[in-house]
Amino acid sequence: MSTQHAIEPSARDESQAVEGTGAPELRMSYDPKQERYVRKGFFQKMKRFAGRVPFAKDAVAMYYTAIDSKTPLYAKGIAFSALAYFILPVDTVPDVLVGLGLTDDLAIIAAAVKALGSNVKEHHRERAEAFFDK
Repeated sequence: MSTQHAIEPSARDESQAVEGTGAPELRMSYDPKQERYVRKGFFQKMKRFAGRVPFAKDAVAMYYTAIDSKTPLYAKGIAFSALAYFILPVDTVPDVLVGLGLTDDLAIIAAAVKALGSNVKEHHRERAEAFFDK
């Protein structure tokens, strides 16, 4: 089943759940619209939720991986898709639900970090650490 997730609030939401999981299937090819959307809204949302999300450092490291010019396009696609889902205002499980709201985001970020593998370099992780040390 191939679906696309709308990445802008004004765009038509064409998302569907992956059969049997309830989790959305994300488009994984590189999309410049997703990059613009993530660059515009990622740090705003991260600053709001950083203390409440156990995957915050991974998400920020993934952001730095995605914007790195040396990162292959397929890896940028994975990273920007996962990060766009994290900042998307329409969510499978609304982020405001205490205890549950960020579980779908956690699953998406964890899967993306695993898929990115060696594309997340030590200098990306160091930049993420520096972001939280500010």
